[in-house]
Amino acid sequence: MSPTRDDRAPLDAEGPDLSELRTLYGPAEFRTLTSRALAQLECLQREFDSHLALGENVKAAHALHRMAGTASFFCGDECALAALHHAQSALKSSDPAFVPAALPRVRRVIAALARRLAAESASLDTG
Repeated sequence: MSPTRDDRAPLDAEGPDLSELRTLYGPAEFRTLTSRALAQLECLQREFDSHLALGENVKAAHALHRMAGTASFFCGDECALAALHHAQSALKSSDPAFVPAALPRVRRVIAALARRLAAESASLDTG
């Protein structure tokens, strides 16, 4: 049985391919871009988790929206971006029952992007 659209892992284990952006920006600018994006993603992740812990779902949705903006710049994976948008809708809905089902996919997408940004930044520092 083949996986459904919702069962597939968003992004591959390595995260999005950033080679086109690397070529477009050049090494120094790309290093700055990836470093700043990673710092922003980590900050927004903490904000997101804090709002979730306090039950502030609408504020969590806003933080997730900002993370989705960063993700959409670096990632063209429609399935991954759809997972983020689905979670935003769940967080804003009047029925929070949808939130727990949406969060694992969100965390996988953001973690894959963070890993890729960190790897790209590190590769530019060493190479």
